[in-house]
Amino acid sequence: MWNLNKFIIVILLSLSAGANAQTALIFDSPNLIAFQSRSGVYGYYRAEAENFSCYFLFYKSELESDFKGGEKSSFNINTFILGDKSLAFSERDSSFDVAGHIYVDLDEWIINTQQEPPGCGTAAGGFTRPAHDIYAAKYNVIKRIPAIGIRVVKGPSHFYSERNGVFVKRSGHLVKSDSVLVLQKRGMYSYILFPDVNFTGPSSTAGPFASGWIHTSDLVDPFPLAKKQ
Repeated sequence: MWNLNKFIIVILLSLSAGANAQTALIFDSPNLIAFQSRSGVYGYYRAEAENFSCYFLFYKSELESDFKGGEKSSFNINTFILGDKSLAFSERDSSFDVAGHIYVDLDEWIINTQQEPPGCGTAAGGFTRPAHDIYAAKYNVIKRIPAIGIRVVKGPSHFYSERNGVFVKRSGHLVKSDSVLVLQKRGMYSYILFPDVNFTGPSSTAGPFASGWIHTSDLVDPFPLAKKQ
């Protein structure tokens, strides 16, 4: 597990107490990020290596309005991938949708899908293994932080630093289809958290977070409108 304590403290001190902020879940693997609000549970998984890429988004498929983490429970999910030309949920190829289930036992999450999501039928996957399998896709929550939601970058987007109310472009940028956590909005900018993932497996200690301000207009909500955060 990488040390997030100092990083999270800096993030929390830098954010104002937004009344609309909900909760992002940070796991012991940088490959998985989840977000929960009154409207549902949302998340994404990404693992990459030289010869493969496993990536999908998911949302809770039940209609119940609330999910409380940290308890023993379970819920159905739908997983999907976005299209190459459009990042709108309505314009995805629904033939790649895969139904699944998430089991929660205290801070442990187990992801189980009816079949492997596209590109995940390798060492990057294992999502079809049942919850009782010792090799099931298991992840542990290590931090909960205030957040606004999960968004996807729709094109090249540069990082900015905020200095006395002025936003200054700095080194680093994101590319199309990168998924990020939005922690705060200020004017035309959003403060985001991006796990720089290089796949090494569910027990990875790699993947430091990149953070900074980017243009809000560079972000899109990838989830269906009926389940919108």
